[in-house]
Amino acid sequence: MEKILTVPRDETEYREVFPTGNEYISLPDVTYNGDVMSINVLSTKALGLIEFLGSEENPFLTPYCKVDGVSEYPQRVRREWLDHWIVGLKMDLNRGKVELQKICPPGERGMVYLIKYYNDSLFAQKVTLGLQGTWEKSHHTIFHRRPLEGQRLAGFDSWTGALTLEMRSGLPLVAIALKGGGGNERWGFRIGDEPLDIHNSYDAGKERISFYLEKDVELASGESYVWPVYLAVNVEVSGATTTSIHLQRQGWEALLARTRKWLQNRKVSLTEKSLENMANYNLFFSYFFAAGRGIEDDEFYLITSRSPRYYVSAAFWPRDGLLWTFPGLLTLDEEIARQALKGVFSRHWRNHGIHSQYINGTVLYPGFELDQLCAYLIALESYIEKTDDAIILEELPLKSLVKEFLQELWSWKAAEDYIFATFLDPSDDPPTYPYLTYNQVLVWRTVGFLKKLSEERDTGVAALWLDNLQDSIRSAIIHHAVVTGPQGEEMLAGTFDGQGSYELYENPPGSLALLPYYGFLPEDDPLILNTMNWVNSKGNPYYMKGNFPGTGALHAKSPWVLAVISEILGGYDVQNRLRWLKNAQLDGNLACETVDNQDGQAKTGLAFASCAGFLGYSIFYRWGEGRKADGKV
Repeated sequence: MEKILTVPRDETEYREVFPTGNEYISLPDVTYNGDVMSINVLSTKALGLIEFLGSEENPFLTPYCKVDGVSEYPQRVRREWLDHWIVGLKMDLNRGKVELQKICPPGERGMVYLIKYYNDSLFAQKVTLGLQGTWEKSHHTIFHRRPLEGQRLAGFDSWTGALTLEMRSGLPLVAIALKGGGGNERWGFRIGDEPLDIHNSYDAGKERISFYLEKDVELASGESYVWPVYLAVNVEVSGATTTSIHLQRQGWEALLARTRKWLQNRKVSLTEKSLENMANYNLFFSYFFAAGRGIEDDEFYLITSRSPRYYVSAAFWPRDGLLWTFPGLLTLDEEIARQALKGVFSRHWRNHGIHSQYINGTVLYPGFELDQLCAYLIALESYIEKTDDAIILEELPLKSLVKEFLQELWSWKAAEDYIFATFLDPSDDPPTYPYLTYNQVLVWRTVGFLKKLSEERDTGVAALWLDNLQDSIRSAIIHHAVVTGPQGEEMLAGTFDGQGSYELYENPPGSLALLPYYGFLPEDDPLILNTMNWVNSKGNPYYMKGNFPGTGALHAKSPWVLAVISEILGGYDVQNRLRWLKNAQLDGNLACETVDNQDGQAKTGLAFASCAGFLGYSIFYRWGEGRKADGKV
């Protein structure tokens, strides 16, 4: 039977962007000159993202500068990082210098767009600093962007002094407020091509809404000026405008200092200093783009990505959220990891093992995946190991979780052996054979966790029975998955049918390299070494040579970043993987799905936020200060 696949398209016109955001607001595609192409929020009501967009020609927000009435344009742009997350863009103009920063304070429903101007000429200057914007359309995004129809309202709120943009569909959906922080700003609107003096809310229909906010200052030679613009988001206009006041009352200096302190308190330190920025940038990107708070309910959700650049954005995968994002969250912030875990069990467990869900737990993309069934309990085990927080077990319906896990697991058990089938593999495709070696190891690991729980508390299942079950699973894996390789060596099959047929196959989202990481075999076990030597050889039809060699898969044939992550975690050829990471471009230093084997630039899966969490975590696991080779502190 022919496999029906849902595979990504290769990127043909890659453009680097600089995403930023916090739990409430995402800016997924900030450009090299400071343009903000779109802004989005996570909407519980819409079960996905609601986006405000401009166009390629007219971005949603564009900074500008005029000196003595003449527009200035960047002659040279330099990027400067603050604490691995806040991107500063420094621009040399003809008659001055500009620095741009987008500050998104954690916990706030909004951000500060900061424009700093320095007069480095010999003469006094009259300078105009401004932000102009275009609201071309709105999108509702789950996997793909789709036009969002409804009222698009523009206005000026005289009570708070804020420009307002609001999307409504009968009742309000999302509103944005923009407010300058310098006093005596000018502002204006165009609806289509007509300038409008708007003081009350105006319905633009399908017309383009253009707006500007600007500030005039006079600067002597050598003087500088900092102009903050506060941008707030909320469910409707009153909430957005008052939130902009709240941001202004705190002031940009305090918001910047608080943001930097938050980042500094969570950043990881490495013995391998060359990877510190990559590790932290990916961990912070995953924190803010593979998770977020609903604009309507403040609940904390795990999602694939809050960037529409990712081809299956704004959904929940148990594997992505719990095996890839969660280790990064747990590394940065144990309390937020706890919130995420409890939310996942309350919303998503009812459809455990299902391919993909909406953020409220409803089935989105059906199909059972054994790795995703195990992911819930593997994440719970990792949380308890890291935090010693046994109280969470009292807050979860432990007996019913164990019972439901075993019932579901048994429904996929082979009739006469302790091997367990799956409908889809870890790349969400039909496997050649129903039994995956990687999946069996996850089951073995999960049963071992349940055994430990049952030794300490009443789970409704005897620890001795679980101990025997784990032994039986291990024996079955050795019996079915250990095969003779092309050179006569013992190695592991990727999939098998339980009747003697098998496939030599490595699938990076469910990599055999992770078996040592999950404790099934030591890093130097000949079975692992022989298997991984085959994976990284011409014998593997999906292995690619080049400047950035690695294994692909049927789902996407270029080298996978997840393959490199898995080999780092599993301890295979780590020094070569280190060199690979040092030189790969990825998606602007962020994790992507696959890369070009020659230049190391993203090939598929841009803005892969859950993978970014796993990448940052894998670097910390292997090279974190105070970490041992097995990743323990």
